[in-house]
Amino acid sequence: MYIKIIGYLLSIAFVALAWYIYIIYPSLPALIFAILVTVVAIVSYIRYYFMNKKMDAPFVKEKPIDMIRITLAAIAFLSFLGFFGLNVTYGGSAASDAYARESYENYEIGSFYLSDHGNFVKVSEDIWQLMSIAEKVVFPLFIVAFLWNFIAIVKEKGLKSSFSRK
Repeated sequence: MYIKIIGYLLSIAFVALAWYIYIIYPSLPALIFAILVTVVAIVSYIRYYFMNKKMDAPFVKEKPIDMIRITLAAIAFLSFLGFFGLNVTYGGSAASDAYARESYENYEIGSFYLSDHGNFVKVSEDIWQLMSIAEKVVFPLFIVAFLWNFIAIVKEKGLKSSFSRK
């Protein structure tokens, strides 16, 4: 019961965060990200609800923790796509002030830059903060989702079928 409530709250928090990002940094990639996160959360809960309604056997029912894992993986994937879209739209990831000062010959004090393999783009502070936040959230979220799914698959199917010698 508690896992189900935690799953609902986690999903609501991700949806709220996605829409908050869109409200603070209105852009097409942020809007697409917010819509996709909302759709994934709704679809995963509808799927979970109907799967558990139709199936009577307790061993067949999907566990709430699996619902959380699948939703987290989908949101991590969408977060990565959103970050990629922002990267393409604005021209790179947030460059620290020290890195921009050392590497960019046209550096201006008080300006904010995005960097992509040595190419710098001057942006507003809001865009720089958006890219900085996205960079700090997307990669840890993606790693957690990947590891959690990998562990779940290994527990479910075992390693012997894939890695054992014959």
